[in-house]
Amino acid sequence: MITQTANVHQTRWGYVATDYETYQKLRRLQYLDLLSQKAAAARWRWDRKEPQNRIEHHWVRNAEGQKIHCIEGDPIPEPKCGYYRFMDSSDIKVEGRWSALTWGEAIYEDYRSAKYPKATAEEVEPIRLTKEQIDEMLKEAEVWYTEYQS
Repeated sequence: MITQTANVHQTRWGYVATDYETYQKLRRLQYLDLLSQKAAAARWRWDRKEPQNRIEHHWVRNAEGQKIHCIEGDPIPEPKCGYYRFMDSSDIKVEGRWSALTWGEAIYEDYRSAKYPKATAEEVEPIRLTKEQIDEMLKEAEVWYTEYQS
C-alpha cells in the first residue's frame, strides 16, 4: 500500500524519497560499498607491510596452551582491491547539501534518506542519484563482487 506524490512515497510508517525497489537497490549498493571499503583497507594494510613481513606465522603451543615456538608459513597472498568507483574522488560528483559528493557518499546519503521515513511529505529530501545511475552502478558493482568472490 504505497502511494506516490511527486517522487515522495507514502508507506505505513511515513514518507520516503523512493519506491521499495529503488530502496532495495540502494541497500545493495550500500552493502557493496562497505564491502569494497573493507577490501580496500585489507589491500592497503597488505601494501604497508614489507615483503619479509607478509608471512603467516604458526604458533606451537605446550600442554598449558602457552606459545613456545613460532613456525614461519606461507606468504600471505595479495588481497583483491576494492571497487574503484565508490572511492574515486576524481569521478563525476553529485551535488550534495554543502559540497560535491563522491559516488560512495551519494549512495550513503540516498540510502539513509530512503531508509528512514519522515512524518510529512514536505520533510522528505529527494535522492541525488537517478534510477539510471543506480542501475548502472549496481551492474558494475555486481560484476566486481562476482570477481571478488572468486
